[in-house]
Amino acid sequence: MFVKEIIVRPVARLHKQAYACCEAGKVDKAIACLEKALQLCRATVGEQHQDFAFTLCHLSSMLCLKQDYDQAFSCASRALEIAVPLLGKQRAMVGHMYVCLGNVHSVQGRFEEAIACFQEAMTIQEKTLGPRHHHVSTTCNMWAMVYVNMQDYPRAFGLLQRALEVLKYSSDPDGELITSYHLLSKACLGTGDMEKSRYYLEKTERILQRTRGSNHAYTRLVQQELKTVAFAAQRRCR
Repeated sequence: MFVKEIIVRPVARLHKQAYACCEAGKVDKAIACLEKALQLCRATVGEQHQDFAFTLCHLSSMLCLKQDYDQAFSCASRALEIAVPLLGKQRAMVGHMYVCLGNVHSVQGRFEEAIACFQEAMTIQEKTLGPRHHHVSTTCNMWAMVYVNMQDYPRAFGLLQRALEVLKYSSDPDGELITSYHLLSKACLGTGDMEKSRYYLEKTERILQRTRGSNHAYTRLVQQELKTVAFAAQRRCR
C-alpha cells in the first residue's frame, strides 16, 4: 500500500523488489535492495524525506526477520524521528511506522513499550484508514501477540476477535486470518482449552495448505503443533 506514496520512482521499484525477495524467502537480497534505496534517497532527496523514513521502516522489518534487533530498532526509531515532524500523525504511513517500532519492542520482550506503539498506531489508522481497514487487523494481531506472550489472554482474545471482525471486510484476508487463528490457538492452549486450540490450529492449517502448500515451513510447524496438542489431549483423558 505505502509503496504508492513513495515519491522517487526508482526507490519505489527497489521496495517492490524487496517485497518480492522477502516473499521468496530471500531476506538478505531484500535488505540489499533497501540499503540501495537508502543510498538513492540520500543522493536525490536527502535523509529528511518521507521516502527515506519509509525505507528505514521497511528495512527494520527485514532486519527483524534476520534477528538483527539492535539495527532494526535503530532504523524504526530513526524513521519516526524523521516522519513525525515532517508528516505529523495524520498519515497512515506514520501509523505503519509505529507498528514497525512496536514489533521490534515486542520481539525483544519490551512489552509495555510495544503496547504503547500499537495503541498509537491504532489511533492513527482508525482516523486515517477507518476502523474496518485491513491494516487495523494487522495491528490487532501484533498487539494480541504481545498479550499472548504476557499470558494476558482476555485482552488477547478481545483484540483477536476485533481482528476477525475487521477481516470480514477484507478482499484478501488469508494472511491475517492465518495469524489470527494461530494466535487464538495459542491463547486457548494457554487457558487450558485444548479442544478450541486444536480447532483453531486446524483452521490455520487449512488456509496454509490452500495458500502456501504442504511443504511450506509454516504449514509443517502448525502440523507439528496439531500433533502436540492432540497428544496432550490424549494424555489428559487417561
